[in-house]
Amino acid sequence: MLAYNHGKGSLENWLITETEFSPDALGKCESIMYLGNGYMGLRSATEEPYLHEVRNLFVNGTFNRFGGDEVTELPNLADVTRIDLRIDGERFSLEFGETKHYLRQLNLKTAELTRSFDWISPKGKTFRFRFRRFVSLDRLHLIGMKMEITSLDSPAEITFHSGINGRMTNSGTQHFHEGEKRIFDKRYLQLLQRTTESNIDVVINAAHRVTVNGEEIRDPVMAIDRRMVGLPSDCSCRPATSSSWKNWPPFTRAGTRNLTNRIISWPNFAKFPCRI
Repeated sequence: MLAYNHGKGSLENWLITETEFSPDALGKCESIMYLGNGYMGLRSATEEPYLHEVRNLFVNGTFNRFGGDEVTELPNLADVTRIDLRIDGERFSLEFGETKHYLRQLNLKTAELTRSFDWISPKGKTFRFRFRRFVSLDRLHLIGMKMEITSLDSPAEITFHSGINGRMTNSGTQHFHEGEKRIFDKRYLQLLQRTTESNIDVVINAAHRVTVNGEEIRDPVMAIDRRMVGLPSDCSCRPATSSSWKNWPPFTRAGTRNLTNRIISWPNFAKFPCRI
């Protein structure tokens, strides 16, 4: 359900709010809460995947035609927003367990997308989630994300996998060749691709920073597959005593993704240079 009256004071009429998660209405918020800066546009799919989701990233001027019988269109670029998350070995999804205090908001004044909720797992453990995302207006090639997870009552093992997924299509049409994949210093990811007909080179770079209680995890697993490159990470999350995601430092343009004990925090940002 969408609400437009959550903004107060200087934010009155500036907030678009989803107050309840529904896997049957994913497309509504994905499109209404779309993020863009005039150069590129990012559809606001949730970080965790769902069956009928649609992930889109389009860059202005990058037209391509797959074949002679196809239309010329903006190619759907590789995705950097998906996070495959497991808690105690079970896939995280809001379709399981119990969700409380759910809130997803697009702030039209700051152009920041946020999502927060408390989630009780099927095993009865309670976690607090906080997500933040933006597409930079100051640096047109930049997307920033941050995820924070706080364990409220029980220890847990948390595994998550994020990276660059070049398997995106336009309703089944693949506009890019396989490309080259690289990982630098176990933190920086890179995917280089070229469109099939217009020969536009697209370079996507992503950087990750994962911290648990403020201490950075520096030795993630490296994963390279066909049209994909990622950095899976594992960590142990103990119950927080007095911290909360509200007390964390402000989110910066450099972006992040986070996980936590007291908050597993993990910053992430991606850049998308194109040569036409």
